[in-house]
Amino acid sequence: MDFADLVRPGLALRWRWLGAPGVHFAALGALVFVVESWRGVDVAPASAGMAAPSDEELLEREARRLGLDRDDSGIRRRLVRNLRFLGEGRAGDEQADYEEALALGLDRSDLVVRRRLVQRLELRALAWARATEPSDAELAALLAREPERFALPARVRLSHVFLSRDRHGAALEAADRGLARRLASLAPERVSGLGDPFLLGAQLSPRTQAELAASFGDGFARGVAVLPSGRWSGPIASSYGLHRVFVQERTPGRAPRLEEVRGALREAVFAERAEAVLADWLRRLRSEAA
Repeated sequence: MDFADLVRPGLALRWRWLGAPGVHFAALGALVFVVESWRGVDVAPASAGMAAPSDEELLEREARRLGLDRDDSGIRRRLVRNLRFLGEGRAGDEQADYEEALALGLDRSDLVVRRRLVQRLELRALAWARATEPSDAELAALLAREPERFALPARVRLSHVFLSRDRHGAALEAADRGLARRLASLAPERVSGLGDPFLLGAQLSPRTQAELAASFGDGFARGVAVLPSGRWSGPIASSYGLHRVFVQERTPGRAPRLEEVRGALREAVFAERAEAVLADWLRRLRSEAA
């Protein structure tokens, strides 16, 4: 009996693996283990040490008990691919390769497979949560309980004239000074043709600070937040260059009416229900594991 037989009876692992991709695969797996452990991700098997199993481990076990690991085509394909990467697959015989991967325990050492099993339980909980539409009373109760979460943010409507950093280079600031002199006496509606073309156009619909940051960068959004209204200001730098900005209107944030945030409230209720289902499952699983 050789070493491979001692490791797993009936499996004749060939010593040629020492120079094959399988060794590299194992080394990569070890690296993932170290990195994920350093990040706080629980990757240890449930039997290691005396520590209580994590929530993820409990849900993974439950998913396996329900057979969710055996009817998932994505898991099957991944395990077959992993086995063949090790050089142990049988070309054209996917079922045999899948069974061999299970026998090797590849499904229990693969973080992606383990997280997929947890995700499938989470999706079951969410499906249950969505089975019944929330009532208006349920939505209103959530809105009253967490008004800040659903508050409508402040918005600003503005015009801007853009100067491209790529186009003007070292002459960008000089070009901006010249632009400022031309804009001084012009209304926002009369600046067509000035500056450089900008993908979003020169007239922007009302946007939140977060939306401005997504389009122009955080610095631009913070700069616009303190500009006066009704006159040209700047320059304000963005990720692309410089902007002369005319704030046309500011709409303050406010508490919403239910109809204005019905969609967000509905999704939040579904999420709360799903979390409650998972919490109940985990309480039961911990009680059974004790």
